[in-house]
Amino acid sequence: MSLRSGASSLDDDLQKQNAENCESTSKGKHCDTYVHAPIDNFGVGGRWFRHKLLDGILVGTPVLLTIQEHRRPYLTYFMKMLSFLGTEDFYTILFLLLSWIFDARLGRLFGILMGIGFYTTGYLKTLLCLPRPPRPPVIPLEKAYDWALPSHHSLLGVIMPWYIWLYSKVHYELSTIEMGVVCTLIVL
Repeated sequence: MSLRSGASSLDDDLQKQNAENCESTSKGKHCDTYVHAPIDNFGVGGRWFRHKLLDGILVGTPVLLTIQEHRRPYLTYFMKMLSFLGTEDFYTILFLLLSWIFDARLGRLFGILMGIGFYTTGYLKTLLCLPRPPRPPVIPLEKAYDWALPSHHSLLGVIMPWYIWLYSKVHYELSTIEMGVVCTLIVL
């Protein structure tokens, strides 16, 4: 399934859900645009948790607007390059390099962990149905076809480098300086 077909199905689902939330009144048609997430079925606790996360998205909007005031073409290009380091495309290349060049076992375990990470974030995105920041006023760099949080970028950016470091520490006899180099490469 391509991202486009997933996006159109997501849009179709939202339109159906919003159409179901419309009611006719004497003043015309009134539609409730609230998106009901699966976590809302957990009662008051689930709705409270989701709305706290929604508040966090709205609180972050002024920060995004401040950052966008300083947008320059070279900074945009630099941020898109950094953003690539959190995409599936980059991790596919890294997975193949780890498997073919460095250590096949590390590559296999890395692939399994990557699959678990994608499944987990996809499940949580579907469970929470948290929207991206409102646009306008926020101007996105790229079109996104799924829910906002949790981010695949953040999950992969945290789990994968530290897994490589931990695997290296357990399976290779590296000196303190060599482990420092590995740790420095991960942090950079």
